Amino acid sequence: MNIIVFKKQAENVNKYLSKGSLAGVDGRLQTRNYENKEGQRVYVTEVIADSIQFLEPKNSNDTQQDLYQQQVQQTRGQSQYSNNKPVKDNPFANANGPIELNDDDLPF
Repeated sequence: MNIIVFKKQAENVNKYLSKGSLAGVDGRLQTRNYENKEGQRVYVTEVIADSIQFLEPKNSNDTQQDLYQQQVQQTRGQSQYSNNKPVKDNPFANANGPIELNDDDLPF
């Protein structure tokens, strides 16, 4: 299905996405028709994009990753706060057996 994107968002899609890249699209469906060279009526359904979310970076370069995160936030219209926190190691990776929890340990 074809997706129609306008203005700055179209520039960003051109810059950061390529064929086969994963993206989430919010928009509306539009159906139009035209007459082809053979005189037949052709109907086309397209998505007019309101927002596009990039679901994977263009490459693994750290600079590109930062640009990717900024673009995702701009496209979604999110706040200025970033979620670029480093991933912490799993504190339970070296646990031997089940972990014991009491009701008093739960925050709710």
